[in-house]
Amino acid sequence: MAPGLLDGDQIRWEPSGSNLPARLSRVVCQSPHEGVAVKRLIGFGGERVCCRSGELSIDGAIVKKSPPQLAALATAVCDDPADWQPQSQWWQLIGDHWRSAGVPANQLAWLRFEPDGRDSRLLGGPGVFYDDSPWLEGERRRLEIVRDVGLTAVIEVKSKPGSTSEVVLQVGHQAARLLLRGGGQLICVAGLLDGRFVVAAWPLRGGVDGRLLPDDKLLGAGRQLFPVGLPDHWQQTVPIPEPAQPMPIQIGVRTLTEAAGFTISRLLIWRDVQWLPHGVQACSEVPPGHVFVLGDCPAASRDSRQWGPLPAAAVVGRVVAAEGVNINPNESD
Repeated sequence: MAPGLLDGDQIRWEPSGSNLPARLSRVVCQSPHEGVAVKRLIGFGGERVCCRSGELSIDGAIVKKSPPQLAALATAVCDDPADWQPQSQWWQLIGDHWRSAGVPANQLAWLRFEPDGRDSRLLGGPGVFYDDSPWLEGERRRLEIVRDVGLTAVIEVKSKPGSTSEVVLQVGHQAARLLLRGGGQLICVAGLLDGRFVVAAWPLRGGVDGRLLPDDKLLGAGRQLFPVGLPDHWQQTVPIPEPAQPMPIQIGVRTLTEAAGFTISRLLIWRDVQWLPHGVQACSEVPPGHVFVLGDCPAASRDSRQWGPLPAAAVVGRVVAAEGVNINPNESD
């Protein structure tokens, strides 16, 4: 279940009773040969589960994740602010955040993600990510390109009351435009996910003054991903007609009225789980009274791809906390 659960981590769970947890919930189950295991509940009796091109589908429809579900499944790929490059003279890197030097009205100041190769997980140039698992020692399998990636950022705007600022988030060929009235701090998440371009944004309460957020203010694997306050639903989703390489990844800001100051912190690139079939078997029929379970690290997990569907009675509980971190109760659809 890496990276959310690693060897030695502890969980808290409660019996599920006669009602199965919702899809994508983490469950405790009795595996055929390995005793008690923690897996993610994927398919129910009568459904056809497929893993193709890194996507998970049920009865031919891609399983779509909500923001809390993404936080539970995504991996942080890069969180080094030095891997972002300014496309204009208005940015200055200060510690772990970028600060503008007064962006003129109506002038977009862009930051583009351009890794320099220091991170071995970034292969093949900017915006191309592979489904390796850095927590797996000595991984030798062929790596596939991950299409589902995105960015998260905390944006602070310093401007006069009544002014209007614009934030543009671009991943691949898709972009979102957000408007902010007055000043304040805004958290943004955008990216390619489950065949869609998705966007969510919400205000940051309390402020962090450009510093890294403390662990208790973060959600996700190892508390490294999204700031708390994730909405239950994406505020905007746009279907992607064909698979696209996540290139470029960039964020731009400007004021539409008068010069303003911007600070961007917690710039982070995430990638979604790359679901893998078992050998040549990409699909599985789930018999009535059974369930299909998967691990969060398909490259190493043993799950229903090898075991086959499990009797529903094999699911004995639902995970409610891990590593001392409360799991969002909305981690289900």
